[in-house]
Amino acid sequence: MNAFEKHEYLSARKEHFQLSIPTIAPRRGKAVGYDINQLSWNEVKFLKDDGTLHDDMSTIPNDTGGIYIFRIKSDLIPNVINYTMYIGRAQYNNGTYSLRSRCRRYITDTRLSIQKMINYWGPYLYISYTTIDDNELIVDLEKFLIASVLPVYNPEIDEVEIKEAKRMFYP
Repeated sequence: MNAFEKHEYLSARKEHFQLSIPTIAPRRGKAVGYDINQLSWNEVKFLKDDGTLHDDMSTIPNDTGGIYIFRIKSDLIPNVINYTMYIGRAQYNNGTYSLRSRCRRYITDTRLSIQKMINYWGPYLYISYTTIDDNELIVDLEKFLIASVLPVYNPEIDEVEIKEAKRMFYP
């Protein structure tokens, strides 16, 4: 691959990350006073090398809801270099909808941003997830995490002031 081809390859994969430490996002609802450090996070690989769902995906619980985070892990230094790309939630509906079913649906997601994430970084995508059995808490924590982390592929930010501040500098 020559320099031009490398530039083309790299430019298509350029993303803008924002550091938001300390967070300026307010907590609302059940997220107020909730200790996020008490959550236990698990990790699974999203895709196999052939682009199909990885076998690890079947280990995500199918009887609960929770929050999940798509991350890119570097193959160079996997436990050090990580990029949060997307944060989502899965509310549990008595067996018809679960954390596992929600995470598996991304393989057929038609949103262009999600397709880009999967096509460019599929072999390096991992899902970190935590189970939560309170649907209201799931929604409130997801909103707080999105407004705090500002992931590349989460287009909607519910916090108006954060959305306006972000739009002011990054249209």
